[in-house]
Amino acid sequence: MTANYKRKSGGDRISNLPEHLIASIIERLPIQDAVRTCIISKKWRYIWTEMRELVFDNQFSNKFAKNGAFGRNGFIRIIKQVLTLSKGPILKFAKNGAFGGNEFIRIINQVLTLHKGPILKFHLHIPNIFLDSFEEVDQWMLLLSRTGVRELILVSSNRCYELPSYVFSCLELTKLKLHNCFFKPPLKFEGFLNLEELILRHIDFGANLCGTKINLPQLKKLSLHSCSNVYNFNIKATNLFRLAIILVRMPCWPQC
Repeated sequence: MTANYKRKSGGDRISNLPEHLIASIIERLPIQDAVRTCIISKKWRYIWTEMRELVFDNQFSNKFAKNGAFGRNGFIRIIKQVLTLSKGPILKFAKNGAFGGNEFIRIINQVLTLHKGPILKFHLHIPNIFLDSFEEVDQWMLLLSRTGVRELILVSSNRCYELPSYVFSCLELTKLKLHNCFFKPPLKFEGFLNLEELILRHIDFGANLCGTKINLPQLKKLSLHSCSNVYNFNIKATNLFRLAIILVRMPCWPQC
């Protein structure tokens, strides 16, 4: 067996896999590790940008808080390398530093800017760090409303996050999990027609005593935990078979 044959047969076997298998492997990695795969080879450079699931959960934010953007040689450096290899407005965005020193916002914004294709699952944990506003988070929700997202998990360890109207435009959602949010749909919102699972924890439904009825025809599982103003959460869910209500703060039923 020749040396050349050995090199060919014993080379980078993972890179020789079909692209859909490589993509499946990358989607199982934490987001920071998935992005790091871009430096393996030219073939791998942009595979992560087509991930259908983006998870910025508490493990992501905890590492961020502990290591300061994952250390001097970590995630930010790799993001900058990817941006440098890109062309046009993305490179300009990196130079201008659109979000200043707020690395948490900047990292997620750059990942979403580079991302291509649909995002079927988006998991975001907003850590208890100083944020001037939730304006950037609102923009992420706007982006998601255009990507056909089917599973949205949004957890705020910061102050209560008021869901923008864009969230209620994500009509392909099948699972929605919210924690520490202000939930007030637009007046014209009719419902999530494909939603099957809804988990609400520490949600404030607002002071409007006569809420609009929300149509959830496919909803099968509903969980309410430590929510307030629940009387304003008026839904129609004819297929519901599992309901969990824990520590709901509900004053006297209003007369509408």
